[in-house]
Amino acid sequence: MNRKHSWLVILGMLVLVTLSAQVLGDEVAVKDGRVFSGVITSGVPELISIDVNGVISTVKRDAIRRIEYKSVNAGTIETIKGDVFKGSITTEMPSHIVITTDVGAVTIKNKDIVTITFTSHVGITGESESPWDYVWLESLVGTLGAAGGGIIVGGGAAIIVGLATDTDPYAIFTAAYIGSIVGSLSVPIIAVNEVGKAHDVKGNLGLGFSMEIGGGVLGFLIDSAAGTPFIFTLLGTGCGAAIGYNVGAKIQAQPTVMNRHEIQLVSIGMEF
Repeated sequence: MNRKHSWLVILGMLVLVTLSAQVLGDEVAVKDGRVFSGVITSGVPELISIDVNGVISTVKRDAIRRIEYKSVNAGTIETIKGDVFKGSITTEMPSHIVITTDVGAVTIKNKDIVTITFTSHVGITGESESPWDYVWLESLVGTLGAAGGGIIVGGGAAIIVGLATDTDPYAIFTAAYIGSIVGSLSVPIIAVNEVGKAHDVKGNLGLGFSMEIGGGVLGFLIDSAAGTPFIFTLLGTGCGAAIGYNVGAKIQAQPTVMNRHEIQLVSIGMEF
């Protein structure tokens, strides 16, 4: 075998090893002691409910690290954030699951399963994410909120005052000016907070609002010096709100307070 063919063989072996590493992820242990490693392709519902002392919790499939069966319906569910629920699995599980191993697809009866461990499709994104990952989106939304809020609130105030004062130009201008300031300051922090909450971020609203005002004033001074039409004012307001909001912010799980008979998704810092 010449050197060229040797390199081809080595490359082929590396490819096979890589593919095998990708395939071998999920594990299914059965009662006779065998363990199948691969990728589970079917047989596990998207949502699995478990009754823990009368409280029903519903966990999304991608949030589950491990399912352990103790009897026909009883078992343990562990999420990828470490939450453990021990009780009766109320979801009707399929009669079998299919796992693709390195030697092909294997069908396993559900009644023979002891544990199912998921590793190939789950990632603990909540632990690697940072609130600052969304600062650019928050800044954009905050800036647009400043512009939209100023136009809508200012315009609305001008119309109302115009109707009330029989179109007094001075009163209309004053109302529009004050309304635009109120709208430009109130909407950005609300918009930034909505983006943050959508990604499970608990932000600093007080500092966000303070920096929003400071950024707006700084932007206004730049606009005045450069002769630009409120461009930096809006940017400063939106970016200031986003930056202040993320100082000391944390990504947290959604509330997991559960009342009796309440069905709730367990949050682990992922978008469901």
